[in-house]
Amino acid sequence: MIIDERMLADHGARIKGDYTISGVPLNTHYHQGVRQSGFTLHSQEPGLKMIELTVLFFGKDRPEIDQRKSLFDGMLFGKNELCLDGYFYTVFCSSIGGSLYQGECLCESTYQFTGYKHGRLKKVTGNTLYCESTLPYTDCRVSVAASKAASSYRVGGITYRNVKAGEKLVADGICKRILINGTPAADRAEWFRFPTLVPGKNIILCDDTVTVEYYPVYF
Repeated sequence: MIIDERMLADHGARIKGDYTISGVPLNTHYHQGVRQSGFTLHSQEPGLKMIELTVLFFGKDRPEIDQRKSLFDGMLFGKNELCLDGYFYTVFCSSIGGSLYQGECLCESTYQFTGYKHGRLKKVTGNTLYCESTLPYTDCRVSVAASKAASSYRVGGITYRNVKAGEKLVADGICKRILINGTPAADRAEWFRFPTLVPGKNIILCDDTVTVEYYPVYF
């Protein structure tokens, strides 16, 4: 298990036995009229997985165990990366358990996390690419260097204004920002949503060759 690239062993701890990873809940909005057998499906979006695991903390005495657990707990605030069963999970901690002591040198605590399953970062150059994800939509980062100046320059569903030749344009759907030459420049772009990929074949409309980065996401 890895949390922000730091091993549990650094905290004098390890996972106890098995852990639980839920399926993906579906957030569904629909309408069924009065005295009607059918329904109208308005929207359906995948939610986040729930992960529950128990951590064992070791030490020479209870004060040392408590200190190690406290340091570990404090590290869990914000986004974290878990590495379990060969995959990565981007998560936030939704519950920190108490301490169940077993003698003077060991205690266990249960933690719950909420997040999504993904693979390693993929980087593809080309306006046609294959997305390995199985979830319906995948956040991505689309970068391109403009080959010539243009008052209006389109990259997928984003239109940049007053672009100069050589400027590097980045639509970052992962971190949710628009950059030009590395500087925030949302005021020079028009868009309805940040770029995403669908499973399988994708085409990015642009006069120049783009580079796409994404983390494959899975059910």
